[in-house]
Order: sequence, then C-alpha cells, then structure tokens
Amino acid sequence: MNLERLDLEKYEQLEMDRNRTYADTGFQQWVSQLNISQSYEDREGILRANEINNQYDYSGLAGNKSTKFSVSSILSLFK
Repeated sequence: MNLERLDLEKYEQLEMDRNRTYADTGFQQWVSQLNISQSYEDREGILRANEINNQYDYSGLAGNKSTKFSVSSILSLFK
C-alpha cells in the first residue's frame, strides 16, 4: 500500500467521522447552546504567513535578493 492511498483512506475516514459528528443531535444541541458559528475561521496562520512574506524584499527579484529581519519577527517563529 503506497502512502498516497494511505493518506486518502485517512482523509476519507476523517470525513466520515466529521459527517457522523455533525449528524449527531447532541452535537447540534451543543453548538446551538454555545451559539457557535459555522463560519469561524482561525486567522493565525494567515497572519503569520503575511508577516513572514512581508520580511522579504521583492524589489530586487532580478538582481540582489535580500531579506529583512527584525528580532521580534524571528522570535515569533519559535512560538
């Protein structure tokens, strides 16, 4: 069995578990009681990607490529 097939099987199992959870009336009640929105989105990854992307100086793409770092941005990678 190759890794791609194994990953696909894990993904399919995850989707089945997810669908079973969403279909559970207890889960639906819990979501309703806590007033949880289905549109929730964790933006931490996007914010970190933007921060890292902003460290790169794109002005010299054809010539000298340099990155600009600050101590705080480097330390934030270790959080």
